[in-house]
Amino acid sequence: MIKNLGERLGLRPEEIEAFIARERQAADTVVSREIRWLTMETVALLSDGSHRAILEMTSMEGFVPDTRWVARALDLTVDEVNMALSRLTRLGLLEMATANRWVDRSEVGHSNGDGFAQQVIRRLSEQARRLSASNDEEGPGGKTTSAARIEIGAAQLPALMELIDRLRREAEDLQQCEREYQLEIKIAPVG
Repeated sequence: MIKNLGERLGLRPEEIEAFIARERQAADTVVSREIRWLTMETVALLSDGSHRAILEMTSMEGFVPDTRWVARALDLTVDEVNMALSRLTRLGLLEMATANRWVDRSEVGHSNGDGFAQQVIRRLSEQARRLSASNDEEGPGGKTTSAARIEIGAAQLPALMELIDRLRREAEDLQQCEREYQLEIKIAPVG
């Protein structure tokens, strides 16, 4: 399924293989099950055009934010619409702001399907990162862990190096307490 979807989305073969390898290696933890479930939901969302149609409808004049109305307009069952709405809201692509107003949060408007697919995959990645981060917050031995990825331009590298050096010097001056923490900073070119 990953290979077929990846090819349809135009992913490079090495990206597809990375996704397949990650799926095979996923441990059977609560977080990995959540991520796999989100991935399956995303595949369902991308393979069924009703999700995108619902998002597009929200900006139409005369749109009625009601599952029965949407079902009639798209020739779907109410259950199919409810499943689609559930997927869209879970991935943060649709906000049911009030009972009378649904908001398309996909940020792609009426652009091509590739833009929609990329946005959906980006949202999946964000949620997977959040799930992984929440799982890492309480690390081994009760130690709190945190991670962040920041991309900068090459011109900003000297300023970043100065900042890291200053942080290192100031951290060395701090008194050690009962609990010790380790800070790791990795700088690597992207792409």
